[in-house]
Amino acid sequence: MDCEHAINLISAEMDGEMNADDRPGLDAHLATCESCRATANALRLQDAPLRQAFAPSREAAALLA
Repeated sequence: MDCEHAINLISAEMDGEMNADDRPGLDAHLATCESCRATANALRLQDAPLRQAFAPSREAAALLA
C-alpha cells in the first residue's frame, strides 16, 4: 500500500466509510510508515474537536428529521 492510499483509508475510517477488508492493509502500512502514523494522529486530533463542536447541530437536525 502506498501513502496516498493509506491517507484515503484513514479519512474513510474517520468518516465511518472504511471497508473492514481494508483494515489489515492499513494497519500494516501504519506499522511501518512513521509519516502516515503522524498524519493519522494529526487528522484525529483535528477531527475530535470538530465533531464535538458540531454535535449539537447534528442532534438538532436528526430530531427535526
